Amino acid sequence: MKTTMKLLAAGTFATLLFFVGNVNAEGKQAKASGHENIEQSMQVESWMTDERIWNASETGTEILLNETDSELKVEEWMVDSNTWLTDHLLIVNKEEKLYVEDWMINQENWNKTEILIEREDSLKTEKWMFENSVWNR
Repeated sequence: MKTTMKLLAAGTFATLLFFVGNVNAEGKQAKASGHENIEQSMQVESWMTDERIWNASETGTEILLNETDSELKVEEWMVDSNTWLTDHLLIVNKEEKLYVEDWMINQENWNKTEILIEREDSLKTEKWMFENSVWNR
Protein backbone atom coordinates (compact mmCIF):
# COMPACT_ATOMS: atom_id res chain seq x y z
CA MET A 1 0.00 0.00 0.00
CA LYS A 2 2.83 2.35 0.90
CA THR A 3 4.60 1.65 -2.40
CA THR A 4 1.40 2.23 -4.36
CA MET A 5 0.89 5.60 -2.71
CA LYS A 6 4.51 6.59 -3.41
CA LEU A 7 4.17 5.63 -7.07
CA LEU A 8 0.87 7.49 -7.35
CA ALA A 9 2.41 10.60 -5.79
CA ALA A 10 5.49 10.40 -8.04
CA GLY A 11 3.31 10.01 -11.15
CA THR A 12 1.13 12.93 -10.15
CA PHE A 13 4.17 15.10 -9.50
CA ALA A 14 5.73 14.19 -12.88
CA THR A 15 2.46 14.96 -14.69
CA LEU A 16 2.19 18.29 -12.90
CA LEU A 17 5.74 19.21 -13.93
CA PHE A 18 4.96 18.26 -17.52
CA PHE A 19 1.89 20.51 -17.67
CA VAL A 20 3.57 23.43 -15.90
CA GLY A 21 6.56 23.19 -18.22
CA ASN A 22 4.32 23.37 -21.30
CA VAL A 23 2.49 26.53 -20.19
CA ASN A 24 5.28 28.78 -21.45
CA ALA A 25 6.03 26.72 -24.55
CA GLU A 26 3.74 28.62 -26.92
CA GLY A 27 5.28 31.01 -29.44
CA LYS A 28 8.88 30.00 -28.85
CA GLN A 29 10.91 29.06 -31.92
CA ALA A 30 14.49 28.15 -32.48
CA LYS A 31 16.46 31.04 -33.85
CA ALA A 32 18.54 30.36 -36.92
CA SER A 33 22.03 31.70 -37.24
CA GLY A 34 22.75 34.47 -39.71
CA HIS A 35 24.06 31.97 -42.27
CA GLU A 36 20.85 30.02 -42.77
CA ASN A 37 17.20 30.73 -43.31
CA ILE A 38 14.46 28.89 -41.45
CA GLU A 39 12.15 28.78 -44.47
CA GLN A 40 13.38 28.44 -48.00
CA SER A 41 11.28 29.46 -50.94
CA MET A 42 9.76 26.59 -52.86
CA GLN A 43 10.86 26.05 -56.42
CA VAL A 44 8.53 24.71 -59.09
CA GLU A 45 10.37 22.19 -61.22
CA SER A 46 9.50 21.18 -64.75
CA TRP A 47 8.33 17.68 -63.86
CA MET A 48 5.77 19.13 -61.45
CA THR A 49 3.92 20.82 -64.29
CA ASP A 50 4.48 18.20 -66.99
CA GLU A 51 1.09 17.10 -68.37
CA ARG A 52 2.48 13.74 -69.45
CA ILE A 53 3.08 12.78 -65.81
CA TRP A 54 -0.16 14.02 -64.25
CA ASN A 55 -2.55 13.21 -67.06
CA ALA A 56 -1.07 9.86 -67.95
CA SER A 57 -2.74 8.67 -71.08
CA GLU A 58 -1.82 5.91 -73.49
CA THR A 59 0.76 8.11 -75.15
CA GLY A 60 2.42 9.28 -71.93
CA THR A 61 2.72 6.02 -70.00
CA GLU A 62 6.15 5.15 -71.36
CA ILE A 63 7.62 7.73 -68.95
CA LEU A 64 6.39 5.83 -65.89
CA LEU A 65 7.39 2.32 -66.96
CA ASN A 66 9.94 0.68 -64.68
CA GLU A 67 12.93 -1.12 -66.00
CA THR A 68 12.29 -4.84 -65.77
CA ASP A 69 14.74 -7.59 -64.89
CA SER A 70 16.04 -9.92 -67.51
CA GLU A 71 14.32 -13.26 -68.00
CA LEU A 72 15.23 -15.94 -65.47
CA LYS A 73 16.58 -19.14 -66.91
CA VAL A 74 17.48 -22.49 -65.40
CA GLU A 75 21.22 -22.94 -65.60
CA GLU A 76 23.17 -26.19 -65.72
CA TRP A 77 24.52 -26.00 -62.17
CA MET A 78 20.99 -25.65 -60.81
CA VAL A 79 20.00 -29.13 -61.96
CA ASP A 80 23.36 -30.84 -61.45
CA SER A 81 23.02 -33.57 -58.79
CA ASN A 82 26.65 -33.08 -57.70
CA THR A 83 25.78 -29.57 -56.58
CA TRP A 84 22.98 -30.65 -54.27
CA LEU A 85 24.02 -34.12 -53.12
CA THR A 86 26.86 -33.21 -50.80
CA ASP A 87 26.72 -36.22 -48.49
CA HIS A 88 30.11 -37.38 -49.75
CA LEU A 89 31.68 -34.19 -48.38
CA LEU A 90 30.60 -34.90 -44.81
CA ILE A 91 33.01 -36.71 -42.54
CA VAL A 92 31.11 -38.68 -39.95
CA ASN A 93 33.00 -39.60 -36.80
CA LYS A 94 31.94 -42.99 -35.64
CA GLU A 95 31.86 -43.63 -31.94
CA GLU A 96 33.71 -46.49 -30.42
CA LYS A 97 31.71 -49.44 -29.22
CA LEU A 98 30.86 -49.60 -25.56
CA TYR A 99 31.98 -52.67 -23.69
CA VAL A 100 30.81 -54.04 -20.38
CA GLU A 101 33.73 -54.13 -18.00
CA ASP A 102 34.17 -56.31 -14.94
CA TRP A 103 33.65 -53.55 -12.40
CA MET A 104 30.27 -52.77 -13.95
CA ILE A 105 28.83 -56.16 -13.15
CA ASN A 106 30.69 -56.83 -9.92
CA GLN A 107 28.09 -57.32 -7.17
CA GLU A 108 30.44 -55.99 -4.51
CA ASN A 109 30.39 -52.54 -6.09
CA TRP A 110 26.61 -52.31 -6.23
CA ASN A 111 25.50 -54.00 -3.03
CA LYS A 112 27.41 -51.90 -0.52
CA THR A 113 25.29 -50.92 2.44
CA GLU A 114 27.73 -48.54 4.05
CA ILE A 115 27.69 -45.01 2.76
CA LEU A 116 30.49 -42.65 3.58
CA ILE A 117 29.12 -39.34 4.81
CA GLU A 118 31.42 -36.52 5.73
CA ARG A 119 30.37 -35.02 9.02
CA GLU A 120 31.29 -31.61 10.33
CA ASP A 121 31.98 -30.80 13.92
CA SER A 122 29.14 -29.02 15.66
CA LEU A 123 29.51 -25.28 16.03
CA LYS A 124 30.24 -24.01 19.51
CA THR A 125 29.73 -20.55 20.90
CA GLU A 126 32.86 -18.89 22.14
CA LYS A 127 33.41 -16.18 24.72
CA TRP A 128 34.27 -13.41 22.21
CA MET A 129 30.90 -13.82 20.53
CA PHE A 130 29.11 -12.42 23.57
CA GLU A 131 31.45 -9.48 24.33
CA ASN A 132 29.98 -6.06 23.66
CA SER A 133 33.39 -4.57 22.90
CA VAL A 134 33.67 -6.73 19.77
CA TRP A 135 30.27 -5.74 18.35
CA ASN A 136 29.93 -2.14 19.54
CA ARG A 137 32.97 -0.39 18.15
